[in-house]
Amino acid sequence: MTGETVHELREATASEIADWDALVAQNPDGGQFTQTLAFAEVKRWDGFRTHHMVYDGAEPVRALVLERHGVIGRFWYVPSGPWHPRMDSIVAATRAYVERHRPDLVSVKLEPRLRRTDEHMALLRDAGLVEADDVQIHTHTVIADLAQGPDALLAGFSKAARKNIRHAEREGYTVERVE
Repeated sequence: MTGETVHELREATASEIADWDALVAQNPDGGQFTQTLAFAEVKRWDGFRTHHMVYDGAEPVRALVLERHGVIGRFWYVPSGPWHPRMDSIVAATRAYVERHRPDLVSVKLEPRLRRTDEHMALLRDAGLVEADDVQIHTHTVIADLAQGPDALLAGFSKAARKNIRHAEREGYTVERVE
């Protein structure tokens, strides 16, 4: 591995959480929507405990960690992250943090978002990671003409998509226009 990056994992401070989305956008991968405050809020509704973590180092990485209690115990999952060219440093910092602060965890799943090339897969293997099934398998970009209005926009979706959207509304999810 090249570079001298050494990371140490820690919990984010209150001021970092207040500016979380802007800090996530500074991650080496440019930031992922699955690391944002809004995504954390959605996942809290889904029963996850959320942790805002920072890999301190020459090039810091911010990571949203989701925690849940499963059949065999507590686990952590980092959706679409974290990513850094020195993944060995990220993995070592994660292991050290878990050993020191969270020995109750039965697993930690890191899922950096990158193309499945031989080079990338070798980088992850060399960092000590083991390939597993993706959790975030349905990530797509949708381009929609918002000028047509909400009714016409909704009508353009499939019947199943409209049903899912209405179900989410009944569950209390909201859509808001932000500038």
